[in-house]
Amino acid sequence: MDSMRFFSRGPMSDTSRQGNPLKRFGRETSGAAMVEFAIIAPLLFVLIFGIIDFGRVFFLYNNLTNAAREGARLGAVLQESGGGNIAVIEAAVKSKINADATTINNATYTVTYQTVSGTRTVRVRISNFRFEPVTFLAISSVKQLSATSEFRLEFQP
Repeated sequence: MDSMRFFSRGPMSDTSRQGNPLKRFGRETSGAAMVEFAIIAPLLFVLIFGIIDFGRVFFLYNNLTNAAREGARLGAVLQESGGGNIAVIEAAVKSKINADATTINNATYTVTYQTVSGTRTVRVRISNFRFEPVTFLAISSVKQLSATSEFRLEFQP
C-alpha cells in the first residue's frame, strides 16, 4: 500500500493541482514547446526564404555573366561585318539566357565594337534583367540585374 501512495504523488497527481494557482503556473510545462516554436518560426522561415532568394539571384547573375561572356567571345571570333554579326550575337545571348532563366525576361542587350589604344574590342552588356524575389523581405518587389563582358578581337588587321 505504501508503494501505491508513492506512485500517486507525481507532478500530475490530484494533490498537486490543489493550492495556489501561481505556484502551479510555474511548474506546468504543457504546451511550452509549441509556444517556443511559435516565437522562433517566423525568424526561421524568413531565414530559409532569404537563403532561397540569395541562391536564386546568385544563379541568375552567374548565368547573365556567362551569357555576356559567351556573346563577347562569339563577337571576338566573328569580327565586325557591317552590323550583321551584332544581330547574331544578340540572338545567341538571348537564347542562352532564355535557356537558363526560369522566366521570360525583357532585358536590354547591347553589343558594341570599339577601338581603345589601337586594340579592337567587342563589349556585350545585358541590363535591366528583372529579378522578382520570393520573399516579402525585399523593399521593392523587382530588382534589376546587369552583366558586362569585353573581349579583344581575335584578328587585328
